[in-house]
Amino acid sequence: SINNIEENLFRIYPNPVSDNLTIKINNDSYNLIEVLDMNGKLIISESITNDHTLNVSNRSTGMYFIKITNEHTVNTQTFIVE
Repeated sequence: SINNIEENLFRIYPNPVSDNLTIKINNDSYNLIEVLDMNGKLIISESITNDHTLNVSNRSTGMYFIKITNEHTVNTQTFIVE
């Protein structure tokens, strides 16, 4: 069993978003950010170690998944581009 589950590895805002999506990371370790469309197609993949901003103004409107992975956890949230 897993004893330590982080409630949220990260926080994103604004949601819905039209230009810049801010990602607030709740740790200081290596993180892999992946953005996927609703079909599961990988759109963005970046490595970061602290808070980050993604420009999504060139993305089609709709819902997306954002997944952040570090050495301990994987956390996925959804966001909407308008």
